[in-house]
Amino acid sequence: MSPNTSSSDSAANANQNSSKWDLGKFYQTLTYFEVLPWLQQIDVLGWLGTRNDPKPDPSVLAPLLAIVVGDRGMVGKQLTQFLGNSGYRIQSANFFAANATSTNAVTNADVVFLCLDALLNLNVDDSETLGNLDPNELIDRIKSWLKPDQDRMLFDFRQAGEQESATNPDQSNTKNLKEIWGILDDVVMGGVSASNITLGDRSALFYGNVSTANSGGFASVRSRNFEPGIDLSAYDGIALRVRGDGKRYKFMLRDSGRWDGIAFCASFDTVANNWIDLKIPFDRFAPIFRAKTVKDAEPIATEQICAFQLMLSKFEYDGALNPRFEAGSFRLEVEYIKAYSSSKLPQLVVVSPELNINPKAEHIEKIENQVRRSGIPYTIAKPIDLTDSSQSQAIALGQLEQLGQQNSNSNQSAKPPQPVSSLAIAQLCIEALKHNQATQKTYRITALPPKPSDRIAQTEQSKQTTSQTNPCAPGDWDCQFARLTPDIIGIN
Repeated sequence: MSPNTSSSDSAANANQNSSKWDLGKFYQTLTYFEVLPWLQQIDVLGWLGTRNDPKPDPSVLAPLLAIVVGDRGMVGKQLTQFLGNSGYRIQSANFFAANATSTNAVTNADVVFLCLDALLNLNVDDSETLGNLDPNELIDRIKSWLKPDQDRMLFDFRQAGEQESATNPDQSNTKNLKEIWGILDDVVMGGVSASNITLGDRSALFYGNVSTANSGGFASVRSRNFEPGIDLSAYDGIALRVRGDGKRYKFMLRDSGRWDGIAFCASFDTVANNWIDLKIPFDRFAPIFRAKTVKDAEPIATEQICAFQLMLSKFEYDGALNPRFEAGSFRLEVEYIKAYSSSKLPQLVVVSPELNINPKAEHIEKIENQVRRSGIPYTIAKPIDLTDSSQSQAIALGQLEQLGQQNSNSNQSAKPPQPVSSLAIAQLCIEALKHNQATQKTYRITALPPKPSDRIAQTEQSKQTTSQTNPCAPGDWDCQFARLTPDIIGIN
């Protein structure tokens, strides 16, 4: 089917074939989406069209870009491993401008990690001394690396489409596209609608013919299920840029891998031949099962989005008809699909070990203050005593001034704090990216004492730790980040 087929020709073809149900297409749909898993076992040679790996990994999505400044430090090493395992694209950077050529051309980074613990390894006779480090210049470089918004790109069809037109005469990018997005038309219920998806110049093109013959009336493209699901809990909704034909379409999300389960749907109208930008909040997605609202459904689990779907349908919801539906040809171009955030998530995460009597403390403090004045959404983590350890550890987050006052008034004979492991700080940095309540705050971080082996003693100690020194349970990041107040920023 050609995307340039005229409406009259397409409608005529649809009418002529109105009663011819395509068994082959029905079978292809079931095998593409692994509706019949047992076919995998018998189709060893792939003659039936099944796949050895029918579910795409989330790493095929547009990757997030993280820049790690100080990747050779204790926390930087742990962060690099964490980010790599999470599918990030990682770029290392130097503190000093003279050695920052590898990141000079980097733009649109999603996050920068500034690991100041790496500066503690500098010797006084190094050519790269803290005295040569200009905090203003360092923060200006970080600003130039970061992208202007905090959205997460999921599918960027612009770049893939450009590459297809310029360098891929074999249409390899379209082939990759169809490894993720498959056709799901009304053939599954006896209909004869037919659609396709391909890459255009700077967009993906969803097009075809929709017919109401045989009680049908919808055409769609749906992604295969992602495993594990995609965590979009830090975002507020889905943003799309589309150019349509004046019809009303649906965008759908699924938080379950079930083939015929609940889909969370939102309808949107297009303007013929005009590009429009859409933002659909997650709370606008209604739980729908076979075009009917599921009234007692749980809210969408944004932490495990498994599949995406675009649809043109004769029906809206609960028996209502689509007021802009017309049988015949349709055409919808999509530049991108991304998750958007209206709130400020941290884009700059700083690790700055607490230094009491140390000649480098003054330089570190200048960098911290410049971060606070920069206007970049930031989080500053200040472990009291950082140690190079890959041991998992429970930690508590406290207000910098409050904890400082507590320590100054504490008993002189109190035991020194337990060292905080670099692994625990790296985990904290990753968690901060998901919480807008972590933004514009400086946390003083302490290690919680190890759990005693005796169950009764453990219970009593847990009560004391939670109620007196740390009201949040270990691992309750919502509580940990939310309970402290933002920094008071002075402008010099």
